[in-house]
Amino acid sequence: MKYIDKNTENLIIKSYLNNQGVHNICKTFGIHCQLFYKIIDSNQIKRKGVRHKLPKKISDGICHLLKNNTKVKIISELYNVSYGTVQRWAKIIGIKLEPSQFKRIYTLNESFFRNIDTPEKAQVLGVFFADGWIGAKNHTIGIKLQTKDLEYMKTLNSVLGSNRPLYFIKPTLMTSPVSKKQYMDHGSYSLCFGSKIMRNQLISCGLLPNKSHKNFSFPDESIIPKHLQKYFILGFLEGDGWISLCSKNNRVNVGFCGGYNICNDIKNIIFSHLNITGTLHKVRSNFYSLSYNCIENNIKLLNWLYTNAPFKMDRKYHRYLEALKRFKSKGYNINPN
Repeated sequence: MKYIDKNTENLIIKSYLNNQGVHNICKTFGIHCQLFYKIIDSNQIKRKGVRHKLPKKISDGICHLLKNNTKVKIISELYNVSYGTVQRWAKIIGIKLEPSQFKRIYTLNESFFRNIDTPEKAQVLGVFFADGWIGAKNHTIGIKLQTKDLEYMKTLNSVLGSNRPLYFIKPTLMTSPVSKKQYMDHGSYSLCFGSKIMRNQLISCGLLPNKSHKNFSFPDESIIPKHLQKYFILGFLEGDGWISLCSKNNRVNVGFCGGYNICNDIKNIIFSHLNITGTLHKVRSNFYSLSYNCIENNIKLLNWLYTNAPFKMDRKYHRYLEALKRFKSKGYNINPN
C-alpha cells in the first residue's frame, strides 16, 4: 500500500517551491491534487493562486463533461483537479450535481461499523475509541498512530476496506499531561475519511466529536456482545494502553488511560470475565489511569486479550511475549487456562 513518507513529502514541497506546476508534481509523484494540497497546508506553505484560472482547454473540457453528466470522480482524475474545482465550474455553468455523480477516490467499507459482530470489528472499534476522532461539524473521521506503528496502520486501513494513502505528520512539540514537561514526538501517520454513514455509525456506537473533552463510556452489550468485549479492550489497549516492563525489579505493569467512565467500565468488564481487579487512579481532571500490577492477574489478563486476537500491534505484542518470559523465569505458569 502506498503512503507518503517524510522524504517524499519534502521532495513534493521542494518541487512546489521551485515553481513546478501542481499538475506536473501530482503526476510525477502519483498523488491526487487533494493530497498535494493537504501536504502544502499542513506544512504552512502559502498556496500560489488558490483560485488560479484554469487553462481554457481544461475548463472547457470540464464544462463539456459536466454537461454530459460525467461523474465528478472521472472529471477530477482526468484533469487532476479537486472535487471542489469541478463543483465550482458546475455552479458557474448552472448545473446542479446529484449525489449519484460523486464517487470515492479511494475505497472504503462504509458499513463496517453497522453491526459489531466479529472480533475484527470489535478490535477496530476499540482502536477508534482510543486514538480515533470524528468531526464535530463535518462528516470526517480519522485515526492517528505513532510512526513505529506503521504496519498496524496499514492493517487497519486494509481491514476497513480502504486503499487510501497514509499521511505522515512531522514531529511536533508535545506537553506531557502528567509531568507537564515538553518533548518532541517522533511523528505519526494518520488515516482520514469523509463518510457520513460511517460517522453516524461510530456515534451510534458511543464515540463522540471532540471525545477528549467528553466522558464517553464502553459500548453496551446491544452494540458489543459479551463474547466480543475482550477484542474491544485489546484495541483500546493498543491505542491508549501500555504494557510496561521494568528492568530494575523485573516487574510488568499493564494499564489503560482515558476518561473515568471508559476506564471504570473496562475495570468492571475485566472483573466480570476474569475476576481480577485493577487500580483506578485520577491523573487530572477527567483523565484517569487503570493499572494492573499483580503478576498472576497480568498473566491472566494478557493471555485473555491476545488469545485468538484478529491482528496485533507488533511493539505491544512483543512486550507481551517478553512479559511471559519474565513470568516464566520466576516460576509462574504462563499457559492460558
